[in-house]
Amino acid sequence: MDVLAKLSEAMLGDLEGLLKNWKPSIVKLSPVVLALEPYFKIYMEYCKKFYKGVEILKKVRSTPEFKNIEKSVLPLDVDSYLIKPIQRPPKYMLLMMSYHKHMNRGHPDFKSL
Repeated sequence: MDVLAKLSEAMLGDLEGLLKNWKPSIVKLSPVVLALEPYFKIYMEYCKKFYKGVEILKKVRSTPEFKNIEKSVLPLDVDSYLIKPIQRPPKYMLLMMSYHKHMNRGHPDFKSL
């Protein structure tokens, strides 16, 4: 999870850098997205191990200590947090598709995305 958080922070930092000089007709978003592409394999590994984690969580969840901690510390149940990395890549894809759909064909990013 730490690696996924760092990946998100890196992407956010790169996107914030683009916003400082944002000019919709010339700013290219694709280098930011494509530079992070190799790291998206981490999401695939997370997805592969997700169900094993859910099984472990079922065992741990049956303990009174865990129930107390989960209720008193977290605003959502642990399952809600575990599913977020699974939901992230499709959200990125939908965002890029929407960005591309509204982009002028002459934009420098049009073919890259």
